Amino acid sequence: MPATSELSVAGFPSFARLDRLRLTERNILIGANGSGKSNVVEIFHLLGAIRDGRLERYVARAGGAEPVLHHGAGTSRQASLRVLFDEGRSELALVLKPTDDQRLFVEGEVTVHPSAGRFGVRSGEPGARFRLPPPVSERTLAARLAGP
Repeated sequence: MPATSELSVAGFPSFARLDRLRLTERNILIGANGSGKSNVVEIFHLLGAIRDGRLERYVARAGGAEPVLHHGAGTSRQASLRVLFDEGRSELALVLKPTDDQRLFVEGEVTVHPSAGRFGVRSGEPGARFRLPPPVSERTLAARLAGP
């Protein structure tokens, strides 16, 4: 799987908005109790659930859409994520919206993988899935960085 290099989110617990959190191979989260450290980790659990087609199960275990959104659906009518992979060589952006019956669905998704010449945009529906960009091998990456 490609290395995550940057994360931006809006509308998630603890984060009305978090812009351009830089990530490295190893990250240490330090903060007071209740400051959102666990919620940063939970964002990656959510991404994994969406990737694996388990969004409905994830939301049900959380107790519905309310606990997944910043101050609930009454305050946050949507949540958005933007993840950069491999220092910006690939990107995933998506918007999650709650339904009246306390589920979440992927309303919109954009994936960009310029090195593979791929760009995708998709509108979703409840139960929708997305796919992460394919991994780039170290050899391929080294060859691209070295140039012709």
